[in-house]
Amino acid sequence: MEPRNVQRKDVLGDRNALEQELKQLRNVTQGIEDVLYSVGRRREITFIGGACENMLGRSSESLIGRPAEEVALLAGASRESLRELQRARDRAVNARETALRCELPVARAGSLGLLEVREEIRYDRNGNVASVSGALHDITDQRRVEEALRETQETLSGILEQANDGILMIQDGSLTYVNRNLARLLRRTPTELLGTEFAEHVHPDDRARLLDHSRLRLAGKDVPSVCAANLVARDGTSLPVELTASRVPYRGMPADLVIVRDVTERRLTEGRREALITAEREQRLLAETLAEVSLALTSCTTLADVLAEILHQAGRIVPFRAANIALLEGGTLRMAHAQGYESFGLENPVLSLTERLDGFVLDAAAIESQDGVVVRDTREDPRWVVVPETAWIRAYLAIPIRLPERTLGLLRLDGDVPGVFTEADARRLVPLASAAAAALENARLHEAAQRELTERREVEEDLRESKRKIERLYEATRVLATCTTEDAVCQSSVKAAEEILGFPLCTLDLVEGDRLIVKAMSKQLPNGASTESALNEGLAGETYRTRKTQIFGTLDEVPEAKPTREEFRSGISAPIGDLGVFQVVSTKPRAFGSEDARLLELLLGHTTEALKRIRLQQKLKEQAVLDPLTSAYNRRYFGEVMQQEISRSRRYEHPVALVMIDVDRLKDINDRFGHQAGDRVLQEVAKLLRSAVRDTDIVIRYGGDEFLIVLPETNGQAEVVAERIREAIRRRNEESQVLPGGFPVTLAIGTGHWEPNSPQSLEALLAQVDRRMYENKREQRSHP
Repeated sequence: MEPRNVQRKDVLGDRNALEQELKQLRNVTQGIEDVLYSVGRRREITFIGGACENMLGRSSESLIGRPAEEVALLAGASRESLRELQRARDRAVNARETALRCELPVARAGSLGLLEVREEIRYDRNGNVASVSGALHDITDQRRVEEALRETQETLSGILEQANDGILMIQDGSLTYVNRNLARLLRRTPTELLGTEFAEHVHPDDRARLLDHSRLRLAGKDVPSVCAANLVARDGTSLPVELTASRVPYRGMPADLVIVRDVTERRLTEGRREALITAEREQRLLAETLAEVSLALTSCTTLADVLAEILHQAGRIVPFRAANIALLEGGTLRMAHAQGYESFGLENPVLSLTERLDGFVLDAAAIESQDGVVVRDTREDPRWVVVPETAWIRAYLAIPIRLPERTLGLLRLDGDVPGVFTEADARRLVPLASAAAAALENARLHEAAQRELTERREVEEDLRESKRKIERLYEATRVLATCTTEDAVCQSSVKAAEEILGFPLCTLDLVEGDRLIVKAMSKQLPNGASTESALNEGLAGETYRTRKTQIFGTLDEVPEAKPTREEFRSGISAPIGDLGVFQVVSTKPRAFGSEDARLLELLLGHTTEALKRIRLQQKLKEQAVLDPLTSAYNRRYFGEVMQQEISRSRRYEHPVALVMIDVDRLKDINDRFGHQAGDRVLQEVAKLLRSAVRDTDIVIRYGGDEFLIVLPETNGQAEVVAERIREAIRRRNEESQVLPGGFPVTLAIGTGHWEPNSPQSLEALLAQVDRRMYENKREQRSHP
């Protein structure tokens, strides 16, 4: 392989590394629901990733270089929304703000949505916008979550308001919540009651007793759960009630939840006492449970906590032997939570159970019903599917957990005694199922929002880290230290002078022979603003000869200067060691000072070292692989390149051919004309061989009088090359004399080739080619 191919490979490697890093950046952003983008100085898209195809319907590659406004339009924004977004950006830029956050209404798939636009604005040293990095985040579902939470609060509040008993909350002795029934009992409005002391509404004869009862209950003492007392209505009427209190969290603080049962009618009608006690106990338990369910489910934010709380509260309303919650996913029920099955050795099998509705008639009927399904005796109901593991189940109750628009799953109770569940039990569980549906949906949305927030933070951190890495690629000293070609060094030095030192007009010239040749110039320099010059001419020549930096504020200070354009007024001319000259100009007089020159010299010190390093490396490479006499590759290089060609031949299944050439009678030439003449013959033969083959073919000096040519991807054409060489040496002998007296130079040639699937070794191939060459030599000598 030739040195320039090695250099090209290194350059491509650097570029591939950068492209790979950008690819990794895109890969990092895949899978998230945000569209991430970066906008350049001209408002063109320089990077875009994330949910590009899902949100915009276009691939990230198709949007690179497009106007930034297309992102919002593709997301579904109207022209008016886009103008409002631009006005927000303009206000941020005018205020020199670095962050922008606003909302963007969109219309997609026939429905309205809302996107959150977050942008980071970066300015250059002149205060102009240099670039913008941003993200489009769909907050449509978030707003729906907020609305759902509000509706849930209203639903739970409605449940409490529908209770037959009075319900109140006490915090620090004051009423912080009362329902309408309590206000009705006291003949006041809820507004009048809120904020008042509860003791104010208790009959004076009962206040001390109630206070002692509350103190003992809070201290954990064993006191009756129900306490009888009399409340005082607005008109002074005494109202006999039973109070049931429990400690619950309310608005983030401990509170006493008190159920107030009016027992006036009980005392008036003794004949109905027993029936009323039973009904009141049930109503009280249901009201208490529903109140606690509302508060408990509201306080749960994870799905696991909500599921566990639903079964706990269901057991308080309807006792069961075992119970589970199955969530509906398409046409399949998946067990989400279970309780009580461990007694039957079924906890793990139950939790791993999934069932299709079309195979379980009872569950399908429960999904379609309003009040659920009750099976009093499983052995008498033909719809019950009997399996050995659940033979102990003798009663079954299933209630749908339903939102207004869809069913989420089933609450299922199992009993081991026939007749343990009734239709009345099912009706008591319906309010719980309604509250459970709202809590489950809120928990799902909360967990989804938390996952999304976590993912967004991780992606943003990855994006910042990737940005820092990319920015470090443009550090001048690091770039120069990794350059592998002189051109790369020259271009990187000019770029560093432009971007780091702020020199918009500059050139870099290197010495070639007796002239200074322009190798790189800044992008803003007009065409024709810099030309090559002689080493003994102009300011550049003076700088090179003296090796001293010159700063000139006006052209009058440097009479030897020969500006190529009239508008140039001042500049710096600095040596690049003993290799060339770097010149900076400005259209303004006295634009540069000593600090500018010092910084430029510091940069050019690195430039000089990089150029010398590359030239030394090139020289060492050439010395290591080239024959000093003929400039052909040496035998050491042949060993390296042949292994590469054989490996590539096997990979791509292409043959490799060899042509071996012997300079006939070289010893006679050395003896007759001298070794210098023999050296000239070898040089002429090497030159002739290079002219007779392709650029990709490799000419090697294999021995004292032998050359070897490697022909990649060549089979039968080796003989064609051999014949071309014979014809070339024949014409050379006819047209000019290499040796005095018309002594001809003749060559013996042998050829061979190696196939990828051939078992033949390289040594065997060389022996074959060598043998054929000597056969050709004997043939030529026998037929002169």
